[in-house]
Amino acid sequence: MPLLRFNHYLLRKVLASHFYSNHLSCIALSLYSATNYVSSASYSTANLRDQNKGKCSNIRNFNDGFGKAGSGFQENLSFTASVSDEAEEEEGEEGEESSDDESLEFISSFHGNHKNTESIARVEIGDGEFRHPMVREVCRLITLRSSWNPNFEGHLRHLLRSLKPLLVCAVLRSQVDERVALNFFHWADRQWRYRHDTVVYYTMLDVLSKTKLCQGARRVLRLMTRRGIECSPEAFGYVMVSYSRAGKLRNALRVLTLMQKAGVEPNLSICNTTIYVLVNGSKLEQALRFLERMQVTGIKPNVVTYNCLIKGYCDLNRIEDALGLIAGMPSKGCPPDKVSYYTVMAFLCKEKKIDQVKHLMENMVQDSNLIPDQVTYNTLIHMLSKHGHADDALAFLNEAEDKGFHVDKVGYSAIVHSFCQKGRMGEAKSLVIDMYSRGCNPDVVTYTAIIDGFCRLGRIDEAKKMLQQMYNMGASQIRYHIQLC
Repeated sequence: MPLLRFNHYLLRKVLASHFYSNHLSCIALSLYSATNYVSSASYSTANLRDQNKGKCSNIRNFNDGFGKAGSGFQENLSFTASVSDEAEEEEGEEGEESSDDESLEFISSFHGNHKNTESIARVEIGDGEFRHPMVREVCRLITLRSSWNPNFEGHLRHLLRSLKPLLVCAVLRSQVDERVALNFFHWADRQWRYRHDTVVYYTMLDVLSKTKLCQGARRVLRLMTRRGIECSPEAFGYVMVSYSRAGKLRNALRVLTLMQKAGVEPNLSICNTTIYVLVNGSKLEQALRFLERMQVTGIKPNVVTYNCLIKGYCDLNRIEDALGLIAGMPSKGCPPDKVSYYTVMAFLCKEKKIDQVKHLMENMVQDSNLIPDQVTYNTLIHMLSKHGHADDALAFLNEAEDKGFHVDKVGYSAIVHSFCQKGRMGEAKSLVIDMYSRGCNPDVVTYTAIIDGFCRLGRIDEAKKMLQQMYNMGASQIRYHIQLC
């Protein structure tokens, strides 16, 4: 695309309109484009270096996808899902070398008392906030981003100033695409007479921690620092988890260095996050060393800490070490919970070691006084069905029913699907009949699994009969996903 022709008047307008938003890097890009064309003035070399390193997007995105009214309004103002890690700044992270023991150096640098202050990192948002009329209207305007006009932006800006912090959080969590939520967050941050509350920053980080948009999370963290918002260890933890999801273990551990430079004291939450990140990165031995160091500095591990390590042992097929850790937890003043046992049970179900699963259930009762409940059986049924062990899953289902637990249609459907994947349609149909006799009516998911199983075997006529039976039984919300091939 040819470079835009800027005159001195347009340059002054660009500087005036964007300087308030502190988008210096984008201004530098505009100036750089202009100087390339007119070969006139020279501008800040520091900002030009930032532009050459990819620290700002192209000239069409002065406002991260939220442009101002004017020519090209619809294209620039649309809430485009344009935030990508490739376009975000890396700040030289990829080219740097770091030690694998960076996490150990971090935790060893802190000594003394660790305050367990109450954090606002997790805020519960009720159904009332999600159903609030203003939240719904803002979300509606966001969904109409492809047909935006100046009136839409003005209406949205007016609504934004009327939203309480929890309502803004509800808007962010309501977005299906987290990139759209991030674009809305930055657009709102640039609006006149509006300022994000602290809880909004933490909600945005929480949303991003469930994605691979690690650079977006890092950018929010930097914005908190510039705005003078107190960054708790949980804020750094969210960024670490996002890096971990993106498969960038070293970058995740570098966040600890940023936390150290900021003078933020570690707490149990950030230590658990570090162990979780190390385990996910197949660095179990380093996680164990980190556990030792955090205990030396006076941070006592809890059941979440040990559950992360149990998962690490199971991931590496070190089941005996996982069981040994569970057995030793009571002596450390931290008895295991059901999650500790479920983690090991999930691994045993995958390997079809049913006898060990039953033995572990007995130990759960005898050693930890944890009684197997409906959640226990649902977990076993789903894990066994997921790995194709339908017979064993059915045995646990019958055992649960005999003990008075009610297995819902989701558990039955999982076993039916497992039978169908193996081509055992007779057992699948028989289980559906049993569902009716036990007062658990199959739903569209159950029937879809059977119909799909018949289609896989080329038994189209029987698939049609099951479809007709589904109509006759009154199954609602039918989704006909049959591929005749």
